[in-house]
Amino acid sequence: MSAYTRLSQGDGSYTQEIGDGATVKGYRTNGLKLTCFWIISTLFCGIPYLVARWLVEWRLKLTCVPSDLRSSDIVVITEEGGDATVCDVKVESISFLPDEFATSRNGVQRQNSRTRLCDAENGDSVIKYFEFQHEKYIWDDKKDAFRKIEGLVDINCQQIVDEFRGLGAHRRTQLRQIYGFNEIYVEVKGYLKLLVDEVLNPFYIFQVFSIILWSADEYYYYGACVVFISAGSIVITLYKTREQAQTLQEMAMKGTDLLVCIRNPNNEEEEINCRDLVPGDILLIPPEGLTMPCDVVLTQGNCIVNESMLTGESIPVNKSALVSSEELFNCDIHKKHVVFCGTEVIQPRFYAGNKVSSVVVRTGFATQKGQLIRSILHPKDVAFKFYSDALKFVFLLFCMAAVGMVYCIWLYVDRGATWYIVLVRVLDIVTIVVPPALPAAMTVGTLNAQSRLKKKKIYCVSPTRINFCGKLNVVCFDKTGTLTEEGLNLLCVVGVNEVEEEDEREFLEPVYNPEQLPIASQLLRGMATCHSLTYVKGNIVGDPLDLKMFAGTGWNLEEPNTGAETSRFDLLTPSVVTSGDVQLGIIREFDFTPHLQRMSVVTNSINREMVAYCKGAPEKIRPLCKSVPDNYDKVLDSFTMKGFRVLALGFKRVERMSWHKLQKVKRDVIESDLTFVGFLIMQNSLKPATIPVIKDLNSAKIRCVMVTGDNMLTALSVARECCMIPSQDNVIIVEAFEDGTVEYKMAATHYEAIEEDEAPGASNTAIINNNGDLVRTPGDGEEEQVPLVEYQPVTATRRLSKRFSIDSNAEDTVIDMEKLIPITDVVHDVLEGSNYHFAMTGKSWTCLRENCSRTELQRILAKGAIFARMSPDCKQQLVESLQEIDYTVGMCGDGANDICALTQAHVGISLSEAEASIAAPFTSKIADISCVPKVILEGRCALATSFSIFKYMALYSMVQFASVLILYTNLTNLADLQFLWIDLVITCTVTIVMGRIQPVTTLVSKRPMASLVSFSNVFSILSQILVCVAVQFGALMMLKSQRWFVPVQPTTGDDLETLCWESTTIFSVSSFQYLIVAVIYSKGPPFRKSFYTNVEFLLSCIVLTGCTAFLLVYPIGFVGRWFDLEMPTLETQSFRFILIMFPAINLVASFIFENFVSGSKIVKRLGKLIWKQEPKSQYKLLLNEIENDKYWPPVKT
Repeated sequence: MSAYTRLSQGDGSYTQEIGDGATVKGYRTNGLKLTCFWIISTLFCGIPYLVARWLVEWRLKLTCVPSDLRSSDIVVITEEGGDATVCDVKVESISFLPDEFATSRNGVQRQNSRTRLCDAENGDSVIKYFEFQHEKYIWDDKKDAFRKIEGLVDINCQQIVDEFRGLGAHRRTQLRQIYGFNEIYVEVKGYLKLLVDEVLNPFYIFQVFSIILWSADEYYYYGACVVFISAGSIVITLYKTREQAQTLQEMAMKGTDLLVCIRNPNNEEEEINCRDLVPGDILLIPPEGLTMPCDVVLTQGNCIVNESMLTGESIPVNKSALVSSEELFNCDIHKKHVVFCGTEVIQPRFYAGNKVSSVVVRTGFATQKGQLIRSILHPKDVAFKFYSDALKFVFLLFCMAAVGMVYCIWLYVDRGATWYIVLVRVLDIVTIVVPPALPAAMTVGTLNAQSRLKKKKIYCVSPTRINFCGKLNVVCFDKTGTLTEEGLNLLCVVGVNEVEEEDEREFLEPVYNPEQLPIASQLLRGMATCHSLTYVKGNIVGDPLDLKMFAGTGWNLEEPNTGAETSRFDLLTPSVVTSGDVQLGIIREFDFTPHLQRMSVVTNSINREMVAYCKGAPEKIRPLCKSVPDNYDKVLDSFTMKGFRVLALGFKRVERMSWHKLQKVKRDVIESDLTFVGFLIMQNSLKPATIPVIKDLNSAKIRCVMVTGDNMLTALSVARECCMIPSQDNVIIVEAFEDGTVEYKMAATHYEAIEEDEAPGASNTAIINNNGDLVRTPGDGEEEQVPLVEYQPVTATRRLSKRFSIDSNAEDTVIDMEKLIPITDVVHDVLEGSNYHFAMTGKSWTCLRENCSRTELQRILAKGAIFARMSPDCKQQLVESLQEIDYTVGMCGDGANDICALTQAHVGISLSEAEASIAAPFTSKIADISCVPKVILEGRCALATSFSIFKYMALYSMVQFASVLILYTNLTNLADLQFLWIDLVITCTVTIVMGRIQPVTTLVSKRPMASLVSFSNVFSILSQILVCVAVQFGALMMLKSQRWFVPVQPTTGDDLETLCWESTTIFSVSSFQYLIVAVIYSKGPPFRKSFYTNVEFLLSCIVLTGCTAFLLVYPIGFVGRWFDLEMPTLETQSFRFILIMFPAINLVASFIFENFVSGSKIVKRLGKLIWKQEPKSQYKLLLNEIENDKYWPPVKT
């Protein structure tokens, strides 16, 4: 749906989509409603205001009326996750508007072709806009919708290069009213504002309510402790929040307070502060370079730029001037010509007398760096079922409390208590059943996991994502730099015989040392010139692949005037490569672009012969060549299937022309009618950690997916090598087309090509005999016919660990089985009962998403393992699509090109040290995938701990709830110090140390539960409640059976006597119960180590058990008086020892219920009968459908 589509809601309002799943809805403030709201808020002590602050919908209903967007003064932006934000709509008078927004009151517009901006005739325009998450949306009368301000859009390259002539001071001031200042301003709130925001959180408001209530009940000790703890927590939170904001502000403002040189419409240079830059300005880059304050596109000259801040790549990047064309300008497509904000220009290179010039295209938060800061300030909210279930469970507890509240009211009214006492007692039950410390307790597991991860050099900026790690069931991996080493090594080159008749050209034997090639070899000369290498501070820098390729030639790179590198463009040969007497000047370069997957150069020699060289992906170079050897695909596949990266190289003699004319030649003219000269074979080895980690994930039944920009066959080979695709599994190549059709072809089980000294018929080989029949030869050499299977053979007679040889005269041609076989009935028989995986390219992925059915897409997603030639956008789309079928998705990548996918995933782990990587939830300083199982182990431990602590807190509240109701019934209650001992000493201590338990060191296939409201969890909690209540009743009955027992007799209905045997008995028994429940819910394996390995927890339990036993058996002197306990006497001593039996019985019963009853088959069957079952995840349903559909993938007809 269009971003400007308006949907009628039936109530007079309109909703507009503004991208990223967010919608905006219009409202108008109603004066009468607003006045009534503030009067009611004042009368009710601000409670309505707090409710309206927390619940946006209520605020709107109480103060506004729905309105169409055109006349609204308030808008509500609802994000994809459901979070709503209220923004005020502002209206300002302005004398100048860009043409896409300009609407003067008399409707007359005047176009300025130089800046693609336009005026309103009488300077009498009005803009209406709102700001959301540091982005500005302005009302567009033409589209009758809000439109985001992004800088220069909908403009072609020719207009940027030829028509922009700079802006004057007045025009710049006018444009600034639209675009704002060029700054990425991160607000650092003052402590007072931070304090107000923090204190008005529902959690702290509930604490304030509880403290007031406890004070009214004269329970000062615990209230004072909560105030002290909360104050300390608030101080720490405020300090950390402000410190983080200051750090982010420093990063955002770095390099933004400097003077820059611009060119005005009069072709004069002037200096202005970079904050004043607006889109359309002509920025001149000084010879000494600078840190770029905005996004600019080069229009004249070149730059060497350090983009490590954004990409993590330490290799400087060459940026060239934009070429004039009718193509629409796009920063992503034309990024080779764009210098992004925050990157460092370390070496500009310009024509003599002309500085490097550029056009400002984006400023402020619209820049690449601004978007990065935005993603940090406003991370995507990912809902986790555990937290929603926690709220459901708290509501369930509150319902149980309601029953107790009704009973309490009846009890105290029947006794004639005052309404004040009734109200205090009833509300006290609420604070018991829903403990104020519950939200803080829920974070203990994740905070401890975050601390442990930090020690393992894994940094987490979003602790809430840690629990997601425990539920991961699919992990997507980038290939290069993540699974494999970053660098490439040149293995060999495979040339062709350079004969005049191109149809007769054949491949030569591989050459492992290119220096041995003839000096006149076009393959050698192409390797020496077809690159973007340059000198920076005396060192050759550039793409690592180019560096390896050039180093393999043994040639030298020379740049004239290397002592004055910033002014070398006045020469016709900017770079020269030499070998002996041979000199080749590189006079034109066409940069590598991801969508073309190639680059080219034009060279000039001493004899004035111009030759163009082009290198790139073999599938992209082939159609550009006049002809290629017949076995082009066979030789190519024989290398790619071994995991090598292959580049193709071609050349073309160019008609002599002047240097200036050459600079205007279109790329398509140069990159056509090429003569193919050979392949470059690059080797990229796996990182040492890759295979062990993938095996661990496979054994834990965590699906692994490769998402790479590399070649399909290379990706398949790497997937086989690292065990991502087991050797016995089949692979089906998926190819989708724009007409909506999808083809499936099987790549059968991978068989290694035979060694030079192996005979045909040895183990694991496949052979085509002279009759053309495909035969499979098992280990005993016995041939087995495989009829009706079409194939595309790949020639290979030796493993590449030895010298590769191309032998076309072999009597039997051994083929590698990694080939495409159309799906037929025979293939269906092969697939039935076996496991298989889908593989596809980014092109097919795009066609599949846009043109094919949703069912087809989701089925392929459920079985997809390899996604090759994927762009950054495709990677993000893949992660999002996996999430849509209920996968909990992890993504691990090493560069900023993965950042979109990293932030989209539930768990994104960056292996890069670039500033851009801080937008990812996790960053590992150890640059391999060993961090993945560590994060999963910690996540499982944290999730299991969160469950344990929640169940413990639920039991703590319900046990105390039962104790209080029993004592209320018996006209008594716990004393203040008894409450303090339970609430602070036992519960707080146990909660803190419970979370210190360590994760296990080995991944298992079982995953922790994510639903608190599952029948097994509810049964566990209810059974423990019943055990604890029964033990308390039993202890009270035992007390009442004693001959010396005298029931408590209060004097009035309002009084509660706390020094009595009822109180002492219930306090003593229940104190043990809190410790018993803690031990019961501290289960260890399979996700955590055994509870006794948690030394802090073990010691705490021992000490607290000893102290509790002391208070029960012999509370001597002042201790007994402090705790309002009955003093020990000879008559009662035996009863005290009998009471110890009740906690012992409680321990045994709790252990049996938790370990043998709750998880039993009977309980599980009972749950299926009486409990609403959780629906199966969509991906599980899809896998079942695929398994039961014997005719899918469809047979090729």
